[in-house]
Amino acid sequence: MPIFGNQLLFISRKSLPYFRSIEQLFGTINVYFDGKWLELTYPSNSIINILRNCYQVYINQAKINHLTGDANYALVAVTNSKALKVLTIHDCYILANTPQTNIKFWLHKWFWYDLPIYRANFITTISEKTKTELLSLIKCDEKKVHVVPNFVNPMFIYSPKDFNVQCPIILQMGHGLNKNRKNLIAAIRELNCQLIIIGIITDEEIEELDNAHIKYTVFSKLSLLEVFDKYKESDIVFFASTYEGFGLPIIEAQTIGRLVITSNIEPMNTIAGKGAYLVDPLSISDIREAIINLTQNSDLRQ
Repeated sequence: MPIFGNQLLFISRKSLPYFRSIEQLFGTINVYFDGKWLELTYPSNSIINILRNCYQVYINQAKINHLTGDANYALVAVTNSKALKVLTIHDCYILANTPQTNIKFWLHKWFWYDLPIYRANFITTISEKTKTELLSLIKCDEKKVHVVPNFVNPMFIYSPKDFNVQCPIILQMGHGLNKNRKNLIAAIRELNCQLIIIGIITDEEIEELDNAHIKYTVFSKLSLLEVFDKYKESDIVFFASTYEGFGLPIIEAQTIGRLVITSNIEPMNTIAGKGAYLVDPLSISDIREAIINLTQNSDLRQ
């Protein structure tokens, strides 16, 4: 039964074709709350668009306002002093990877973190790692910050599959330097396997794959059901990122019953627990060894 209805407003960033994870998570949550859903009209790529988005929030603010992530600055537009303001922070990637000598660091810090965090009544982070990183970078009352881990969409269910020993299918999720696709491509060179990529692929990566004679297919803009199908097709899910706020594909793959190779760094090693093969994401030989061991050792797979 719906709990809050029109008293609750979920505020979502401008939807983009390749970035849907936040929307999928909170869309599922809202099934149980039946709150209002406000998608910001403009991408956060200019001062004009940011001001337009803030005005949109200002005229739609509710009794409970939950900024679901990414466009954190928009929470400042909730001006009703009696309204409850909740902010979810998924990671601190830009702050953690931008030199403090760069003006981009300070602009992002002020508008995406300092101001909305000051205004928020409650802050949720999706992992202990994100909470720790946030508190190290931003002056904030620790009592306001609560860890609420991500969850697996109920449509993801256990789906067993015989492991393809002759030519395992490796699924790689997402794009960006932190997803570590370059090291994966180098690691599977000359291995008899097939690669499924979900995300944007660069011309340089296409050239590397072709030069290495790696069999691969690329998919983008998939629905959640289509992503589920790709998980089911795979034998191994590769998610050895160099940086994550959580690592949702880890627990999605585990739920479906697929082998996971992920990074032996936080938060991925904590999220995976004992249900994954942990590697040094910067070590090509480590990644290659993981794939070979999982392919050749049935006891290890089990």
